[in-house]
Amino acid sequence: MPQLAISAAKVVVIGLLAAYGLAVLLEALATWTLADMDAYWNAAVRLRHGEALFPLVANEWAPDTYRYAPWFAVAWIPLTYLPKALVEVCWGSLLVASVGASIWPLARRRSMASVALAVLLGAHLLAIASGGNVHPLVVAALVHGVNRRSAPLWIALAASLKAFPAVYLLVFAVRGEWRKAIGGVAVFAALVLPLALVDLKAYPSSVPRGSAIFEIGILVWLGTFAVAAIISVLTARGRSRWTWPAASLAVILGSPRLFFYDLTYLLVGLNAVEGDPRDRRST
Repeated sequence: MPQLAISAAKVVVIGLLAAYGLAVLLEALATWTLADMDAYWNAAVRLRHGEALFPLVANEWAPDTYRYAPWFAVAWIPLTYLPKALVEVCWGSLLVASVGASIWPLARRRSMASVALAVLLGAHLLAIASGGNVHPLVVAALVHGVNRRSAPLWIALAASLKAFPAVYLLVFAVRGEWRKAIGGVAVFAALVLPLALVDLKAYPSSVPRGSAIFEIGILVWLGTFAVAAIISVLTARGRSRWTWPAASLAVILGSPRLFFYDLTYLLVGLNAVEGDPRDRRST
C-alpha cells in the first residue's frame, strides 16, 4: 500500500510538472514576438553606420537593449543586408531547433520523470525563444559541448554572452585539466576584451527589480553561490557523476538576477550526468 501511494504521488507530481510546462508552452506560442532580436539587429546596424555599440537608452531593460560582447554584434552585420523578415524567420527557426536539441538528450530516456522535466524545461526555453533571445542557442551549445574536447570553446562562447557559464571552466581547473581551463579563459578573454575598445559609459548594467537574488540580501546571494561553488568543486575533485549538475546549479545561483529560464542550465548537467566525467568525445 505505501508503495502504491508513492507511485501515485509520483504520477501526480509529474503530471503537474507536465501541465505547467504545457501552459508555459502555449503562452509562448501565443506571444511570439522575437522582440529581443532587435537588440542584436540594431547593434549591428549601429556598427555598420559607425555609431556607438552601447548608446544611451531610456529603459535599460527594453527588449532591444544590447548588453553582449562586441563579437556577437559584428556577427550580425552581414544579416542586416538581408530582409529583416527573412532573418526573423531564420533566427526563430534556429532557436526552435536549439530548444529541440537541448531537451532531446533528456527526453529520449523515455521515463515519465525525464519526459515531464524535458517538457517543463523545454517550455521555458521556448518561452524565451519566443522573444528572440539567444539563450536557447547558448544552452544547446553547452548541452552538446561540455563533454567534448572542444568544451572550452563552447563554454567561452556561452560565457561571452551570458557571463556565468564561465563557472563551468572551474570543473577543468579543479580536475587539473589546465590546458582546457586556460584555453577556455583565453578564448573568453579574446571575446570580451574588445569591450575595452568601445565606450562603456552607457553600458546597461542595472538589474531589474524583483529578479535579483541579492534583493533578499547580498550576503544571502553570496552565501548561496559560495555553497553551490563548493559543492561543484567537491564533486569535480571526486570526479563524481554529479559534477556537471552541480556546476549547473552554481551557474544558476551565481547570477545576480534569476529568471525562470535560467533553470534551463540544468539541462547541461542532466545531459552529462549519465556519462563518465572523464569522457573524451571527439569534436
